[in-house]
Parts: sequence; C-alpha cells; structure tokens
Amino acid sequence: MLCVVLLPPEEWPGRASAPTSVELRFVRSASELDAADAAAAEGIVAVPGCDIGALRGLLAALPRCAWLHSFSAGVDGIAPVLRETPDTLRASNARGAFTSSLAEYALAAALHFNKQVPRCMANRAAGRWERFTMNVLRGKTLGLLGYGSIARATAKLAAAFGMRIIALRRNVGGEAGEVVPEATYGYDDRAAFFGAPPAREVAPQSAAAFEAMKESAVFISLGRGDVVDETALVAALSRGRICGAALDVFEQANPLTHHAHWALHAHNADLTSDYFEAGWATFVANAEAAAAGRPLLTPHPPLPPTFEPSDSGTALSVSVICALLLAGLLLRHYMEQREWTRVTETGACMFLGAAFNVAFWTFSRLKSGGSENWRFSISMSENMHDVIYFGLLPPIIFEAGFVMRKRSFFANFGTILLYAVVGTLISILCTGGLTYALSLHGFVTQDFSFSEALLFGALISSTDPVATLSILKSAPPLLYDLVFGEAALNDALSIVLFNIFRHRCGSEWAGKSHQKGPHEGPDRWPLRHSRWPYQRWPYEAWPPGKEWPPGRTYREPHHGHTLLDGVLSAEELPPAPAPAAPPPPPWYLPLEGTMRLASEQLVQILPLSLLIGVSAGLLTALATKRLGMQHQSRAYAELSLLLVTALLTYTLTDEVALSGILSLFFAGVTMRHYTYYNLSPAAQATSRTLFATLASLCDIALSIILGIAVIDYLVHGWTDVRVDGVQGHEVWDFSFVLSSVVVLLLARALNIFPLTELANCCRRRADQISCRMQLVMWWSGLRGAVSFALAMTLDDPRPERQVMPPAHAKAIVTTTLAVIVFTNLCIAPLTAPLLRRVKLERRFPSGGGDPLGASLLPQAGDGGEPGAAGGSRPRAATASCDGRDVHTPPLGRHIHRAWRALDQHYMKPIFGGRPDRRHEVAEEALAAGLTTPLCLSPEMTRVSSRMSSSPPLPPPPQSPPPAPPRPGK
Repeated sequence: MLCVVLLPPEEWPGRASAPTSVELRFVRSASELDAADAAAAEGIVAVPGCDIGALRGLLAALPRCAWLHSFSAGVDGIAPVLRETPDTLRASNARGAFTSSLAEYALAAALHFNKQVPRCMANRAAGRWERFTMNVLRGKTLGLLGYGSIARATAKLAAAFGMRIIALRRNVGGEAGEVVPEATYGYDDRAAFFGAPPAREVAPQSAAAFEAMKESAVFISLGRGDVVDETALVAALSRGRICGAALDVFEQANPLTHHAHWALHAHNADLTSDYFEAGWATFVANAEAAAAGRPLLTPHPPLPPTFEPSDSGTALSVSVICALLLAGLLLRHYMEQREWTRVTETGACMFLGAAFNVAFWTFSRLKSGGSENWRFSISMSENMHDVIYFGLLPPIIFEAGFVMRKRSFFANFGTILLYAVVGTLISILCTGGLTYALSLHGFVTQDFSFSEALLFGALISSTDPVATLSILKSAPPLLYDLVFGEAALNDALSIVLFNIFRHRCGSEWAGKSHQKGPHEGPDRWPLRHSRWPYQRWPYEAWPPGKEWPPGRTYREPHHGHTLLDGVLSAEELPPAPAPAAPPPPPWYLPLEGTMRLASEQLVQILPLSLLIGVSAGLLTALATKRLGMQHQSRAYAELSLLLVTALLTYTLTDEVALSGILSLFFAGVTMRHYTYYNLSPAAQATSRTLFATLASLCDIALSIILGIAVIDYLVHGWTDVRVDGVQGHEVWDFSFVLSSVVVLLLARALNIFPLTELANCCRRRADQISCRMQLVMWWSGLRGAVSFALAMTLDDPRPERQVMPPAHAKAIVTTTLAVIVFTNLCIAPLTAPLLRRVKLERRFPSGGGDPLGASLLPQAGDGGEPGAAGGSRPRAATASCDGRDVHTPPLGRHIHRAWRALDQHYMKPIFGGRPDRRHEVAEEALAAGLTTPLCLSPEMTRVSSRMSSSPPLPPPPQSPPPAPPRPGK
C-alpha cells in the first residue's frame, strides 16, 4: 500500500519509518509526485499546517485513493474536504494521541494560578522579596465540561493531587444545543472545558456562567475557541470576578495578553517533544488496519449534517415516496378485487418495500462502482422512530376511535380491560421469564439479564391494532371488538413498562461499566440522574471529611488510584471495611418495587390519558357548537379543527409522559359522539372518507417501512456494507428468533384462555366467549409498528444513551423485526382460513366483503348511530350483525341507563350530538318491509326512510284463517 504524506510549507520535525506493508512518499503538492506513484497511491496523510488547496489537488490526482488520515486529533482540519469527497473515501484522525500532553497542560495551568506564578514573576522583575501564602490543589474541585479522553486523563492526574472532580457530559437525556445550567459553575474552583459542541450551540461559557463562578475559580479551555464568549471572559478578568484564565484555543487574539491573570498560548499545548512520535503511532496502527482491510482504529467521526438546499434531491425523494404509496394503493385494490387470501394487504406492502430496497441497494452499489460504503440507510435513520410514532400512527389510531362501534365496545369494556391490562402483564412476565430462562440455560446465544428479558417482553407484548383491523374484517362483532379493544388499549401498558425496564437496564449497564473501570467496556461512569441535559458523577481521591497524613500512601477504594508518597504503618492503616453483602442471584430483580412503580404509573397514566382525550373531544364539540359550524359550509375549516386538535392531544399527552395513543383513541370516540353532529352536512360526509384515506395511506407507509427495514438490517448485518461509514455489526440470533416465536405463542395462550374462563363467569350463557373465539383470539396476536419503534430506541450508537450491551440491543431489534414479519406474513394469512374452519366467518351479499365499505362507515352507537364495519343497526333489536344480542350485565345496564339520562339531558344540550332515536331505525326497517334486524349503513337508513315515505307496497297474499275449534275441544 502506497501512501502520500502531504507536508506543510514549513519544515517538518522529522520522519519515522513506516510499517512494512506501507510505502511513503513525502510531498508538499501534487506536482512533486511522479505519475507512477500517483497512479498507485491508495492513501493520503494530511499533516497539520498543510494547504487545503494542495490537499484537494492531491485527491484529484490520485485516482485510487481510498483512505485519508489526518495527523490532527480535531475534526475541523479536513472536514471541508471530506464533504466534497466521494462516499468510497475512508477517513481517520489522530484522536487520543495527544491526550497526556493536554492533560498535563490543564494541571500546569491550575498550578500556575494556584501557586501564584504571575506574582512570583512580578516580584522577581521588581526585585522584591515577598513571602505570601500559596494555595494547594488538594481538596479543590475540578469541573470538567465534557468527558472525553482528554478529560479522563486530566481526571486521573487531578485525582493524584487529591482534587474533587465533577464532570458534565452533553446529550445525556437532553437535546444537543441546550446550555449547561449556570448554577453548576458555583461548585467549581477550577473549570476546564474540553468539549466541542456543534456550531449552532450557544456558547456555554457566557457572561452568566462567569458570574456564577467563585472568585477563586480558574477557567481553562483546551477544546475550541468558538465556544467561549471572549468578551465576557475579558470583562470577568478585568473586574476580578474570577481568579484567572488559561486558553490554548481562541477565536481571535485578545488585547489583554499582558494581563497578569491571563495565560494565552498559541495552541501549542499538544505541540510537545513527542508530538511526532505520538501522532505517527496512531497513523501506523490505522495504516496496518487499512492495508489488511480491517476497520480503522480511529475513524473520523461522522460530520454534522449540512442543510444546503437541494431541489433535485428533495424532489426525487418525494417522487419516490409518492410512487411507493401509489403502488401500495394499487396493489391493495388489486388484491381486494381478486379476493386474495394467501397474502394479507399488509404483507403484500411489506413485500413491496423489501423489493424497492433491494433495487435501491443494487442501484447504489452499481453507482458507487461496487463500493461497500452505503451512504444512506432508510429505516436505520435516527428520525425513523419519530416518523413512525408521531407521523404515521396518529391518523390510524384516531380513525379507529372515530369509527368504533361504541355500544358493543363499551358493553364489553370490562372484558377488554381484563385482556388489555391483566393479560398484557401476564404476557410480559411470561415472555420475559421464559426468555431469561432460555438465555440462562444456553438455548439463546445472547446472555440476557432478567431486566433485559423483561424489557423485550414489554416491547414485544404490544399487539398491533393496525394489523388487527385488516385481518378481522369478516369476524363476528364480539370477536372483533375484543381483539381490537385489547390491541388499542394494551399499547399504553406496554410503553409504561418498557420505560420502567429500560431505566432499570440503563442503571445496571452503567453499574457494570463502572465495575470494569474506565479502560474496559463502554466509555461511561455510573451516572446520577438529574433534570438537566447533563449528568454528574463524583470522582474523588480522598474520603469526604477525612484528612490523611501527608507523605503517605492511600489506595482509592473505588477506582484504584495510588498516591506513591510513602507507606502507612500497620497501626495507621484505615479500618477494614465491613464485609459486603453477598451478591444477589443472576435472576434477581426487585419485582416488588418494580411492580409497585408500574402500578402507580398505570393508575396515573390510564385515567389521565383517557381524561385528556375526552376533554379534547368535548372542547372541540363545544367550539363547533358555539361557532355554529353546522349552519355554515366551510368543511375545510371544520375538518382542519378536528385534525389539528387530535394531533395536539396526541403530542401534548406524550410530552407529559402519558399515553398519547390512549388519549387520541378516546378523543376520536368523543368527537364522533358529539363533534360530528355539530358539523355541516358537507363536513360530515367528507370526514369519514378523509379520515379513512389518511389512515389507509399511513397503514401502507408503515407496511412499506417494515419491508424496507428487513432488507436494511439483513444487508447491514450479513455483508461488509457500511452505513455512513460505520461497519455493519447487526446481530441476527436465529435461536433467539425461533425461541421468541414459540414463547410468544405460549405466553398468549397463558393470557387468553385463563382470562376468558374468568370473563365467562360474569357473562350469561348466551354471551359466553366460545372456545372457537378463544382459538382465534390466541392466533390473532399480531405485532407491528409500535414494537419496532420501541425497539429502535435501544440500538443507539451514542454511549451515553446505551442501556445494555450493544450486541443485546441489536439482537432485540432484529428479533423484533423478525417476529413482526413472521406474524404478518405467516400468522395473518391463516386467520381467514381459521375463521372459516371454526365457522366464524361472516358472509356478505357481494361476496367480496362489506359492500358498503367497512372501514369507512362508523359502527352502531348509542341510539342507532352510524357505525363502521356494519353500518347502523336497529336500536330496538340491539343485536349484533351476527344476530346475537349485545348483552350488558345488570350492573352495566343500570350504569348505561344513568349515562343515557346524563348524556341526553345534560351533555348533548351543551356539547351537541345526535338526539336519541331508539326506535326510529327499527320502525323504518319495518316500514320498508324488513322483518329481521339488519346491519344498515347510514346510506341504507336514508334509503329505508325514503321507502317508508313512498306509497305502500301491496300487501302479501294472506293465508286462510284457521278453522274454529270444534265444540268440546
């Protein structure tokens, strides 16, 4: 491998030997390189101070160049060039090579002001012999703003001096760009800044920060000059607000270089006698890795995204999205027309997304000339979770609540809650316990902890209401309501327990990392949670409140640092610590505290989320009624009001750590019951179609994204393709995948069958949930986008956001994706044959499903309101579409009567709504000549009304009356 070293114009300190696998050519411009070397060179080494124009020219002159190494540890030197290079170019830098020299500079700056070196120099210049009291570093506090390799090295040196260390790290539980709270500066006697925040971040070292510091504080900056408000720093020094400042980096030359409390250096803190050797060692390690085809030792960090407008790129992306949605719509229409049952509509759209991603990947490889560097990955984007959770799920959940069969749903609400709450808890505990047992006995490759197993159980127990809607269209209403109600409500419980177990996994992972030490495991110390976007942890070399004799040895018990100043005698040794408690068994988890916390949160989250959703619906109804929208013809304004209010309800509820899904669902139910009848006739007619259209498009988009994700994770895990320069290491654990499918089926059986027996104890014999229905309910527990969105939050490359070993997180993500694919492609297509086999399938006159559009028309509600999958039902008969009465228990009947009286006499006069029409639909049906209760849509109801007002049909022929009985009989 031939590499070209681009030298700066001035003389370079020296040249070391290269590894045997690398040849070097030293030049200052491309013109100094002969043609043969230019054709053979595969790498460039950019030395600090080299001309950027010369680097661009050298890159253009080397056609085979695939690696660029920067001799600097920063990211600014070659960043402009990297943005202009093709995706095939790998980049690395000398990160970590100059850590020790910069750490020494930080301590030297602290000693410079602590020992009052400027005062000594002034006395020498004036010829004064002055004795004064010097300060000591032991016991002082060193604040590290940023905790990278330089800060960790500084902390080790400061610990040897007996200093107390407080470190603040960015982006732990907060957004980038937030500012360190100024109150934390009041703790620090010495503040050293090592971070390199993005350019859009407000400079944390502002006037408020300097005002919060102690007067004895010394400010030391080694990171970047543009993150310090130099004007505020000069003002603080001039007023004596802080003791001193030492800057090795700065934005511009400061006029106060002569100030006694100012130490300004020309960025030479790392320009030491071993600068070349330290940087060269890093280059040699990266060169050997590049020559052998291995990942680079110190790859260049990903560049922050640029926001340069690109009309062509944006137009192409939007065109591709529209084309995929159009293809999905046509595919679903074709399947409905052909009555395909082997593949569901969701599965077909997943196949469409997978096929598109295969074509996209193939085209990208051909365009890049067979390169293994894949610049863009669709489903592995950091924003994909937000796209799914905040962009695609809300329209589906809202439409499901808006068109729900309210009467049958609330008649079975107790049973639905039993499945959604108790059943989900059973499913989570069974899935987590069985997964941990399989991992403990070696049946699963990954060594999961009990908390991690329960975390997987929580996210995978969230059944998908979207998939349920698609496979149970032909199911009886009772079965449909039970399965759909469970899927719509159990998401709240799954998300709550997921967050609880995620927090516990993060605490355990941080503790394990702390036990390994700073050089093993992830780059983390155990963190104390706080409300700020930074988290703080102690790093002390001396026990608080205890003074050790000077000149003695003390081994810090937690971190293993030794101060080699002498030896303590046996009588001076500290008393032996009390024996530690025996470690808990590996399966131990304080379930009592965990379940108590879960119960407390559920008691708060479920009622509050429901209350917020209902309140949002009532406020919308009140606004539409008071504004008189029913008498106006501005459908666009009315529907916009409903949509914006629904989305606002979802986002605000999620922002306050409640269940946005549950709140949005009941907001849709309330809007359908009240707000719908305050709208104009045009808005009423348009609302059903609009909401169904949005839900259908989002459903198609979700299915396509899942198909795309399958190819992304397969390619990223089984090939050498790099996404944005990161080597693929996705973990596909097939033993985990297979065992998860079996465990999920078993856990759902333990959920459905025992709880159904319990529910049947409170139902009359005619309304028992039959064994056939139980079998379909067990089979129809599909997983979907909610589980995938939760799993994506675990696989985060940033160390501060990791809650478990990366291999475990990747295995959970891939297994979740595999379970979603299996349930939608294998279980869902067999649901319709199962319904036919157990004789539960409903037959429609057209033979192709509900002729009136099951997903477009709301279901029967109170008083014969229009409903979704079956139109409106005769209220007098109170029968479901399969001919079975909707049974309400005696207590439920009393509650229903009280609610109807409250609703008719108090709620509807205030918020609007449809008047009670208990018997009108039945009378219209009888007037139309219908003798049996039918599932009528609003259109059919209007037809029956017209038929009742038309001239009556001739009466049917009457049979002769029976003969009178004979006397004596």
